[in-house]
Amino acid sequence: MRPTTEVIIMLYEETFLDNADYQKFQMYRSLKTIDNYSFTINDLSLQMQIYYQQTYNTFRELLMDMEDMTGETNKLAKKRLMSQDNFPVSVDEYRLYLLENSIQFQFVNYLVQSSSLSVDKFCQDRFISRSTLTRKTVPLRKLLAEYDLKISFTQPAIVGTEQRVRLFLFAFYWLGYHGVRWPITAIHPQQLNTAYSKLPTRKTSPVAALQEVLFWGICRLRIVRGYTINEWPEYDDVFRSVAAMNTPIYTKDMFPKLDEQTLTAESKFFHYQQNRQLRFSTSQASWLELYADIVSTDNPVHTYITRLTSFLEQHWRADAPIAFEDNMVLITNIMRAAMSFYMIGGNYAKISDFFDSKRNLYPHSELYAALIAFHEGLPDTTPFSTFKQNAVPLTLTLTYMLTPYLQDFTWHQIVRCRVLLEHGDLNAYRVIKFLRNMSFIQMMSDDDDVRDADLIITNIDDEPLFSNIDTSRQTLVTWHADATDDDYFNLYLLVKKTFLNILGLGDIQYTRV
Repeated sequence: MRPTTEVIIMLYEETFLDNADYQKFQMYRSLKTIDNYSFTINDLSLQMQIYYQQTYNTFRELLMDMEDMTGETNKLAKKRLMSQDNFPVSVDEYRLYLLENSIQFQFVNYLVQSSSLSVDKFCQDRFISRSTLTRKTVPLRKLLAEYDLKISFTQPAIVGTEQRVRLFLFAFYWLGYHGVRWPITAIHPQQLNTAYSKLPTRKTSPVAALQEVLFWGICRLRIVRGYTINEWPEYDDVFRSVAAMNTPIYTKDMFPKLDEQTLTAESKFFHYQQNRQLRFSTSQASWLELYADIVSTDNPVHTYITRLTSFLEQHWRADAPIAFEDNMVLITNIMRAAMSFYMIGGNYAKISDFFDSKRNLYPHSELYAALIAFHEGLPDTTPFSTFKQNAVPLTLTLTYMLTPYLQDFTWHQIVRCRVLLEHGDLNAYRVIKFLRNMSFIQMMSDDDDVRDADLIITNIDDEPLFSNIDTSRQTLVTWHADATDDDYFNLYLLVKKTFLNILGLGDIQYTRV
């Protein structure tokens, strides 16, 4: 039975920007990614699917922001044709500019970084009322509730378990600043970089290292402000006997006022951060150590993973390119999600929560329904209770991770595609390779019946072979040898539309990737 639980989607910019600023951000992202070298206001209007006058007004406000950021007067308002070269500010820089002028973004930053907190003073300094602040933070508070967090206005703070607070703050600062600037004013980044470079577990990837330094800065700021992690028994349930996951990160010299138990718990939390992020490299270095650490002992995550993988193997195609049990990258990523839900005690802020805009489609899939049924069927006893109680957020996370492997499962919600082009034609090879990269397509073999196909691609559509096409459920595409980039893009949109029809969502329109 298909679950009807509402899936809440709160994209980052929608949470922290007012509607007018959010529309300016969407416009700037559109004009920085528009295909044409030269474009007009009308092109932007069509791209954003809004009225010309609204587009023009938003564009004028955007130009004023550009002038404020660059200090240069912009003459574009008088130009009919524009290009991306006319807008040197990056999308990340403009997003941060809008965020730093947003009340809700400022308020979270204020709660975290100010040493003396007063909601009344915050409002007075910005010439707003307390009720305005309350109204503007409604989406934010709705989002925080998903992670069992809340904002206290009487004693200003983000309230909840410290692990959940820090994971939210990491997503908040990483997505907001995204490497444009260092966000934490009380801590100098060079000091952190020097300390981080001495860690034996430091990352070699510059982006991963940037993330970990930011996370470390957030942790240190929270410790200095008096918000510490004093114990973490759920971590010990999984990694108690793993020496590498219990080496000290923090010492008494760094924080003389912290006792040994708190220093140990804080070190564990940083080890957790270094191992929780999804990784898709097939190199053993990206999965082997964590996988071995979890399966080497009898622990709650190992027990859950054994049960889940056994369930998923039942739905894995026998002719898939790799056996499920041999897909170590996928299994280890599932372990990362499982250990996070167990150790945190439920849902928590994940980077994907803020950009996975297709999440509302998941409950319409057989994959999602099967995973919900699996979790609801778990025993109520330890170690399964945490996973069962968080069936919806955990299933959303797993569906996000498993969707790229849809074509390897036996569920029927897949676009079955039959390609009928001349053998030995390089054009045929290119389009087949293009289609195989879509997880929601299953390529049919030469022996499969054309009548079983949802999508047929050919360059001989006038043959009697296609005279009995069922147009109510089958789509015939004529593919030419001189196919252009636009042809490939339109083919993607057609496949996506076909997939949505199979999900029963044919009324959803896709105009962008």
